[in-house]
Amino acid sequence: MQLTFTTAFDVSKFLSTIFYYPAFAVKTQAGAMECMLTARVGEDYVFFSMVSNRSIFFCSDKKGDKTTFSCADINLADSVNNLRNYSNDLSHVATQVLGGFTTKTNFRHFHLPANTRWLNYSCNTEKIASYMKENASNYEAIANQTNAIIPSSESLNQFRTVVKTALQHSGNEGTKAEHYDTIAKKSLVNCFNSSKQIKNIPLKETQRHMLCKDLVIWGYANIDAPLSLEIAIEQLHTTRASLSQGCKETMGIGPMEILRYIRLEHVHKALTSSEIRKQLNLHKVEEIRKHYSFMSRGNFAGTYKTYFEESPKKTLMKSENN
Repeated sequence: MQLTFTTAFDVSKFLSTIFYYPAFAVKTQAGAMECMLTARVGEDYVFFSMVSNRSIFFCSDKKGDKTTFSCADINLADSVNNLRNYSNDLSHVATQVLGGFTTKTNFRHFHLPANTRWLNYSCNTEKIASYMKENASNYEAIANQTNAIIPSSESLNQFRTVVKTALQHSGNEGTKAEHYDTIAKKSLVNCFNSSKQIKNIPLKETQRHMLCKDLVIWGYANIDAPLSLEIAIEQLHTTRASLSQGCKETMGIGPMEILRYIRLEHVHKALTSSEIRKQLNLHKVEEIRKHYSFMSRGNFAGTYKTYFEESPKKTLMKSENN
């Protein structure tokens, strides 16, 4: 399947569907978004590719019966500076890393930079663990201490090729999906049994980075609550300094911006969907603005236009004309 998304809200819904587990996303750059996603979903596995013209932050709790391997696909000649990893923060480990399989945390989060393709393979944990144990003796040790490794360029490129090839043939009913599932596992063995010395990137997760994920999930769950940083801080049992530092290190923006961006996406969905407006009994821009706790009319209109590159009134008019 091939899909295009214009909001991180819709990306969240789709990822939750294919992984059968709640996922959350926040677009962290202003401007209209075009996110292209290609997926191939089987009984025990998922292949998918995603690229967006705007950076997106993703987070979710980790589902125990699935193990995920991912990497970025950009110009391989680019150097990677400052190799550090906040649980799959691809903005820091982009080209040289295969990651996402750590057993150390019960959640995942990472920041996908704009115009960087994210390649992903997820499979049944029991099956991949059994396969890797038989074919890659150091898999379990690495998975228990880190959430990213730097394999050889050749083996990492092989993994990229497998994922992209499986997706290219996703519409071919005559192609057996299990074939690609097996090849993907073999390519992972090569990543773990590289001819070069495998370099682990140690887990550097801290409490303040966990708070960033918690804030996003809280923002989604409390979309109708007053737009207040004080309330969020109280609910998350933290301090303003810890939350602000964690958000800026992980997402590059402050906590209030994160909450506003989540609200703006919900506003956009209401403005574009007559069904949502009917459910909420809200029919005008002003009513929708107040419902999502944007108190200043002028600031709201300007912020919305910056984030979506059109006025809220224009969004509503396009919906009404369709």
